[in-house]
Amino acid sequence: LGGPVREELLLVPEMLENRRVRREELGLAVDARDRQRDAPVPALGALALAEARDLLVQALELQPLPKNGLYDGEKGGAFYKIMPVNRLATKADLNEIVANFDYRLAEKKQNENPGQPVLELKLVCMGPDPDLKPSLEAQLKPFKVSVLKQVMSAYHPGYSADDLLALWVVSGGVARYVDLLMSERAFSRKAMLDTVFDPTSSYLDEGRTILADEFGPDYGTYFTILAVLSSGQTTSAEIKNVLGCDVGGFLAKLENQYGIISKKQPLFEKTSAKNCHYQIDDCFFRFWFRFIFKNRYLQELGRFDRMREIAERDFDVFCGYALERYFRWKMIEESAFTRIGGWWDRRGENEIDLICEDEEKGNLSFFEVKIDARRIDLGALQTKSEVF
Repeated sequence: LGGPVREELLLVPEMLENRRVRREELGLAVDARDRQRDAPVPALGALALAEARDLLVQALELQPLPKNGLYDGEKGGAFYKIMPVNRLATKADLNEIVANFDYRLAEKKQNENPGQPVLELKLVCMGPDPDLKPSLEAQLKPFKVSVLKQVMSAYHPGYSADDLLALWVVSGGVARYVDLLMSERAFSRKAMLDTVFDPTSSYLDEGRTILADEFGPDYGTYFTILAVLSSGQTTSAEIKNVLGCDVGGFLAKLENQYGIISKKQPLFEKTSAKNCHYQIDDCFFRFWFRFIFKNRYLQELGRFDRMREIAERDFDVFCGYALERYFRWKMIEESAFTRIGGWWDRRGENEIDLICEDEEKGNLSFFEVKIDARRIDLGALQTKSEVF
């Protein structure tokens, strides 16, 4: 996410000298097994585990956080997660962190302070596992384009460009979505859509689960705005016409408070308020609002087959924007240019998908991005570049 997720593994020494004392401290009954020096470590009940965590929070002088939250305490700006207290932590114990990590907040912090850590996280463990840190860092960062290619090559060596783009669109590069698709052997675009629109798929309620509580009582308005944006109506005037009310305040909160959308302006635009379009930054949310939330009435009727048909029908048109972002991220990753963006005139007569500047060499490169290569018109691109 532009900066490392800084992590320290704190080795918790044996809190008690032997199992008998441990059980006494936790208020558990002592039986004959606890007096046997080589007896297996007894399983602790949920109440005892919670009490052990509370003891650790006090011992480390942490500011306690809500019991149902992702982290257990906070101190000096760092968040603390207490791993299992009755055994060594493993990579499997990271699943809760990965599943509930706030990627949107992290991406917002990344944009505000590029190259700086987005989170200081300390894991409190019974013992160190050298694989924990690299595993956690890898899972919390959206995969780069090159990594997605490696994933597809490992799982499905014969993948097509269409399959790779579908993975980018459906997963947004987020590790747990990629892992879900690979575990379901959804290697092709067809298989990915089959997985997403299966009646038992977790994708169907994912957007609502993540965002509804955060938006509060106005979530219906926010959801409608995001659905309109995902359908290609991206100016404040277009959104206002659909909703029939002023949307300025909602757009401002979606951009500045929730970090889900951002303003898009032509490259080198000098004014900050004119010729603005809004976009959903996260590929997964854009897909979810366009094909799941927008067709929720079909979901309520159990018509998952029809939802899938609509997604298949409109997928290529929908992917045009995603393909632009794909190449934008690819060029950023390759560090070939110093500034990258799109351009369009105020009359809507001319538009260039990508303009890339190399400030060191003083060069501008113009790109047309199309799903169907047959639709690329280099002559038209030449004309538009001259207008630019």
